[in-house]
Amino acid sequence: MNERVKHLSEEAAKLTPEERIELVERINLSLLPDDDRVAEAWDREAADRFGAYDRGEMRAVSWEEVKRRRASK
Repeated sequence: MNERVKHLSEEAAKLTPEERIELVERINLSLLPDDDRVAEAWDREAADRFGAYDRGEMRAVSWEEVKRRRASK
């Protein structure tokens, strides 16, 4: 990790969870082409996933579980 990225990640770690989510969303959006079709597809995907969760077809995974799975790879 270069020093600039390290510094930015350390600063991001100081944000509230809500602020970090907003930051991640903004970074993700900056990587996508400026195309309304992409935004619409992400909106549909999010709605589909939430619907599946709401119907009990998907379960939520805690952040701790995500980190554990990531570390085991």
